[in-house]
Amino acid sequence: MINKILNGWRISFLLNLVIFLVQQLGLYYILFEYNKLILLLCLFDIYIFIHFFFNNSQSFSAVKGGKCWVLYVYSISIKVIFMYFFAFNDNFFLADMTKDYYNKCVIFLLLNLSTLIYTALSVKSYKQLYEDDITISNEKLFHNDLILHVVIDLFDMFELLFTLVKMSYIIKNTNFWIKIMGGVLISFSLYLNAYSFPIISIVPEKNNKNLDLGDIYFCKKHAAMIGIILVDIPFMILRFYFLAFFFSNIHFQPLLIKNICFIPIKCKAIKNCNFIFEQLKKNIHHSNKHTKNKYINSQQTCTYDSYLKNGRQKKKSSLIYNTNNFVSLTVAFRNSVDIRSIASIRNEINNNRALKNKTGEKQMGKMGKMGKMESHLG
Repeated sequence: MINKILNGWRISFLLNLVIFLVQQLGLYYILFEYNKLILLLCLFDIYIFIHFFFNNSQSFSAVKGGKCWVLYVYSISIKVIFMYFFAFNDNFFLADMTKDYYNKCVIFLLLNLSTLIYTALSVKSYKQLYEDDITISNEKLFHNDLILHVVIDLFDMFELLFTLVKMSYIIKNTNFWIKIMGGVLISFSLYLNAYSFPIISIVPEKNNKNLDLGDIYFCKKHAAMIGIILVDIPFMILRFYFLAFFFSNIHFQPLLIKNICFIPIKCKAIKNCNFIFEQLKKNIHHSNKHTKNKYINSQQTCTYDSYLKNGRQKKKSSLIYNTNNFVSLTVAFRNSVDIRSIASIRNEINNNRALKNKTGEKQMGKMGKMGKMESHLG
């Protein structure tokens, strides 16, 4: 009973709702002190919360979870742009500098809750993507690797955001283009990670085979490309820049090692995904070829069956025709025999009549002769 109530799916569902409420309420409470226009996003976040609340179907947990993640990332991206370019500008600070600094630290922690939301939504999607929880497949391994890389990249984005925000306390007159470039990279990479959530796994075919549409591998390749182009390489350059020019003020950051190491790792992941795509194309081609051959064989079988059927019908019709001819010939023969028999009967009757007439005439002649003899004797 406890296992049914406290299973992974229910825990993920409740965790998403609680984390989303805590994160959004905390962000609105803090950002409202800097710029009251943040309240304009309330309706959009209420709409997202409704989607999270109705994401309670295990059969569609991946599809609904993907939609929730896309909407959620849109909301977080807008908030990041708002707080970076409008709320946390260099010309506005709270009266209490200590409170201002800790507010930004709390925002950094609240933004990192996004990693938990992504993990919880991904765990919920297992019910739809994988029917068997025990079997270990390539898809599950790639999916777990995808979750790990996306979570680390999200943490990397928010850490660089916090670094750029707190630079205003450490360095006066920070390079304007550095701040602009950092804000654009963080916002754009965060926005594109909305499409790193797989919603389709395996589609069963009629021939009892499974056709893998490659959505997990596509998301893995997408996340790896975004991570290399917009996260690891530019973030590595920015961190090297900070170390080179502001070493005494900004300490060495461990995520710089992450940026360096993840570039070859993600390149290898892209290569593996491309190899899998080639295999999937071959499987789809083989499946289509098998279906085509099956269709051709069925057509040939239907043609052969129709040929046999037509042959049987022709044979049957020829037999009927021959039988009809035989019957017609028999009837004609019988009719001819009947006609001949009637003619012979008539001839016999005429012959009998002629014989009777002849015998009658002979008898009459004899009787006449006897009468004459009697008259002579008399």
